Amino acid sequence: MVTAATKSPAFLLPTPPEKIDPNVVDAVTVRWDDIESGDDGAKSRAIETVLHGLREEGLAFIEMTPEQKAKWDAAVEAALAFFALPEEDKMACRCEDESGKFVGYLSQPKREMFQVSLGFRV
Repeated sequence: MVTAATKSPAFLLPTPPEKIDPNVVDAVTVRWDDIESGDDGAKSRAIETVLHGLREEGLAFIEMTPEQKAKWDAAVEAALAFFALPEEDKMACRCEDESGKFVGYLSQPKREMFQVSLGFRV
């Protein structure tokens, strides 16, 4: 979970679980281990829970171990560093995968994003 300790912009910070109906929190919380599970049933239920939370409640919570949180924090820092780069450097990160699908940096009037594709190598 992104927290104030990650030095993320305020708009990335989630509503604290204690300020949300406990039934909603329970309905939209999964464990990272379940998402990465080798048990297809556990993985499928976790992914469905996240999708339900995002579609129906606009949020999802993922419980993490300290090691998983460290990986998450590193990923958030890397993303923030990338999006802080000059536009020219970000635009150099655009290409297509083997199927012709766009991957890489995209800038739109109200947002920036980086599209990824599993297994894609630049």
